[in-house]
Amino acid sequence: MEILPLQFVSPKVLNELGQARVLDRETWFYDETDEELELDTEKWFISSGSEQAKIDRWEVNQTSHRMRLKTGSASDGFESLDYPFAVSMIGQIGNKQNLQDYLASLQEIYLVEFREETHIAIINTTKKDQEDE
Repeated sequence: MEILPLQFVSPKVLNELGQARVLDRETWFYDETDEELELDTEKWFISSGSEQAKIDRWEVNQTSHRMRLKTGSASDGFESLDYPFAVSMIGQIGNKQNLQDYLASLQEIYLVEFREETHIAIINTTKKDQEDE
C-alpha cells in the first residue's frame, strides 16, 4: 500500500495546452477544511485528515484545485471525479503499477467488459451497485 499526496496538474489544464511544456504540480485540498488530500493506492480512497471516501465518491473543482464529497448535484464549479480525471491523476502521481492496479480495480466499481476479438475494454459508467437496484 502506498499513500500518495495529491499533487498533479488538472486534466483541464493539460487538455488546454497548445504545446508541450513543464508545468508545476498543484497540491489539491479538501474543500471543507483546507487539508491536503492523499490517495490510498490499496483501497483507492482519497482522504484528508478528517474525511475519507472511495475515489468515485468525490467531486472536483479543477480551477481551485479542491475536492469535496459528492453532494448530489455538482455546483460551484465542482464536477464528478470521473474515469478520465482519475486516470490522469493516478498517471501523474503514481507509477505504472499504480495505474495498472487502478484500471484492474475498475471491474469492481464499473461494468467492464473485455472483448477478446478486438482486445478492447468497454467501460460502462453505470456502477454495479446501481445495476442491482
